[in-house]
Amino acid sequence: MRNHYNKDIRKYIRTTKRLIACPRKYRRKILDDMERDIKQFIKENPSAGRPEVVGYFDTPEKLAQTYLDSVPHEELVKHKYKRRYRFTISLIVLIACFIIISIFLYYKFNEREVIYVEEKIEILDEDIE
Repeated sequence: MRNHYNKDIRKYIRTTKRLIACPRKYRRKILDDMERDIKQFIKENPSAGRPEVVGYFDTPEKLAQTYLDSVPHEELVKHKYKRRYRFTISLIVLIACFIIISIFLYYKFNEREVIYVEEKIEILDEDIE
């Protein structure tokens, strides 16, 4: 299917796909529907390029929103919350790893070699007169 699209139309599809952030169970159907609709449009208009696709389907942002409108609002909110939660946890783990590695490297390359010097003082018992 991709071989039938020119570079600009593939970019239009990729951009639209990135904008469709919804639960997986809805996303696959939305993407299949979108590609089917675009394929049908190209089939009916073989000489169509990106301007004609944008003229028919609108901008990637508006097209993505059109498909997202079919997803229940509660599902979108829940999905957005989960994505934000995963991002926050990932960021915390990344920062913790950075701190641990930084501390390790600091102590590894800034080791001070401790030299112990033992002094022994002997008091000689001499008859002092």
